[in-house]
Amino acid sequence: GRTIRTYGANQDITERKQAEEALRLFRTLVDNSNDTFEVVDPNTGRFLDVNEKGCQELGYTREEYLSQRVFDIDPTIDPAVFSEIRAQLPKTNSMMVEGIHRRKDGSTFPVEVNIRFIHLDREYMVTAVRDITERKRTEETLRESELKFRTLFESSRDAIMTVAPPSWKFTSGNSSTIKMFEARDEADFTSRSPWEYSPEFQPDGQLSEKKARDLIEKALREGSIFFEWTHKRLDGSQFPVTVLLTR
Repeated sequence: GRTIRTYGANQDITERKQAEEALRLFRTLVDNSNDTFEVVDPNTGRFLDVNEKGCQELGYTREEYLSQRVFDIDPTIDPAVFSEIRAQLPKTNSMMVEGIHRRKDGSTFPVEVNIRFIHLDREYMVTAVRDITERKRTEETLRESELKFRTLFESSRDAIMTVAPPSWKFTSGNSSTIKMFEARDEADFTSRSPWEYSPEFQPDGQLSEKKARDLIEKALREGSIFFEWTHKRLDGSQFPVTVLLTR
């Protein structure tokens, strides 16, 4: 009944434990990200993995999400489009596309999708998906604002024009401006600088170019200035105007 000897084998698993801990940390970071992360089968378009954000954003459980394919949640992607992306991706390794994601309740929202092609034990498509609803709203508001400005700009009976640094040449002019200077069109008008539509000297004896540059600098400092000026049409005739110069 005596124990003669015992044998044992010890193996240092520090590296494995560290790798497991790093993996858990990475998963925690991904699940707490503000963006959706998806792993997609490049051959079928089926989801292989998704983080918590993706499930919350679309209203699916993880199991429901992974039972679907890309085409099921993005109405802008069909098998033909997916095949084109699949064919192009290995050549570039990554691409950015915009699409639409559809929630479980049927509502949709615009997304920006960053796709990367990864080859490990097999090929994967890994996507980072960002909700761009607010950006699209901002862009639409900006477009509407630009349209309103352009409408007011073109319909104004006053001559309205813009200049830009560093040359301070005209960059735009409305129809009243074109008519006032007798230019052919806006492109013809913007091919010249403000002092080219002025006589060499202003009535106070100052050089038009120097005075114009000084007034522009003053408007940049103060926000806006109002002054009298003498302009010159393309036929050489001169006429007095009042100018509101605004930054």
